[in-house]
Amino acid sequence: MKNGFSLLELLVVVTTAAVLTALAVPVLQNASRQYSLRSATTSLASLLQRSRMQCIQSNSTRAIQTAGANTQVYFDGDASGGYNQGEPMVLLPANITVNNVGAPAIPPGTLGFANPQAIPARFDGRGMPCTFNAGGVCTNFLAGVGEVGFVYYLNQTINGSVRWSAVSISPAGQVKTWSRTGVNWTNI
Repeated sequence: MKNGFSLLELLVVVTTAAVLTALAVPVLQNASRQYSLRSATTSLASLLQRSRMQCIQSNSTRAIQTAGANTQVYFDGDASGGYNQGEPMVLLPANITVNNVGAPAIPPGTLGFANPQAIPARFDGRGMPCTFNAGGVCTNFLAGVGEVGFVYYLNQTINGSVRWSAVSISPAGQVKTWSRTGVNWTNI
């Protein structure tokens, strides 16, 4: 009777472990990337909600701006047009940016409103999304367009593969998060 394992038994176990590891690594990397994009989307939605509440509390109109090659999103609480220390900010993870140019649009029927306005989004003192009209007034309704809403699209590019998510602000001020799978957008 021998004690221990033979070299052949040990090689079979090590080879099996190596194959299982090789199969598991891409799955774990994919899950980590999906988590990173979903986390960034949730953080942006939280910033938008917090910004809306601050506009209501201060009864003022303020914008949610981007900076740092669209890897930073912040609430411009003092309306300076730039980030100042202490203003709420979301730093997006590596390979994730806010990018509305070339984004696959969420269909109006899915989104719940048509004609989203160009970012940056703004909230007025009532917490409603607004955009400036020709007269320089931040309004919730534009002639020829209708009610005002916004969509922030986030994209994640890794090794040439692009994934999308989004955060929308409805004309009523409701913030929703979205994920794109294939060609379909779903509310998350």
